Amino acid sequence: MKTISVITINLNTKTGLEKTIKSLICQELRDHIEYIVIDGLSEDGSAELIHDYRQHIDIIKIEQDKGIFDAMNKGIVLASGLYTYFLNAGDVFPSRDVLKRAIKIIDSQLKLQNIICGKVRLFDGGKFVAIANFPHYIPHQGAFVKTTLLKKYKFDDSFKIYGDLDLWTRMEKGGDYSVLTLDEVIADFGLGGIGNNPAHLYIQYKDRQKYFLKHKIYSKWLVSGLVFLILQSCYILLGKERYFVFKTQLTSFKRKVLGALNSFRQA
Repeated sequence: MKTISVITINLNTKTGLEKTIKSLICQELRDHIEYIVIDGLSEDGSAELIHDYRQHIDIIKIEQDKGIFDAMNKGIVLASGLYTYFLNAGDVFPSRDVLKRAIKIIDSQLKLQNIICGKVRLFDGGKFVAIANFPHYIPHQGAFVKTTLLKKYKFDDSFKIYGDLDLWTRMEKGGDYSVLTLDEVIADFGLGGIGNNPAHLYIQYKDRQKYFLKHKIYSKWLVSGLVFLILQSCYILLGKERYFVFKTQLTSFKRKVLGALNSFRQA
């Protein structure tokens, strides 16, 4: 059994896909890594690119899917490593030894944690924006998850954006949410997709509303409407680049306020 299964999903992102594949194949301890590429019938030459790199890819699956989380589930079904990690098209590792360090941490654990989570750097147009910092939310680009648990829970493929948040919530409800947090950058993630592009704030809002309703978090369901209006206004007034900085600062402020409130309640 390989230590880590790395899954890349792609749809019409040929240039980003090649960067991702190159980032993976130069990783140290490559013989401990299973690499799986899932493509949703791209029409931009991605399939030909995958064929060019086939000697570096353990499993290739090219077929139509219902969306990002359906494609990720296809990868989960095929994965056989102890842990599974998603490095999707356009994402890259910041150095050659990221997986080597992760493997050493896995090997050194007396009791394996279900999730090992590091940091994710956010970039917009190649320019560094911030370190992802979301309260109670692990971006999948920073998470190594036990493969057996991913096979047990899988993603709810009816989500467009918040399928990973839904997964963590279901794992927590099932008593399987244990996390080892690393003070290390695991991946560089390019902003601009539907899940983080402020041009798609309404789609993000609707998907988050779906999450709140599914898990009966009615208070946040109401508040999310106000947050949507604030973020939409900030995007219009500040522009895309300053919007990301503001959103990161707002999230950090929110975390501090919630922490202070919790401390006050416990006092």
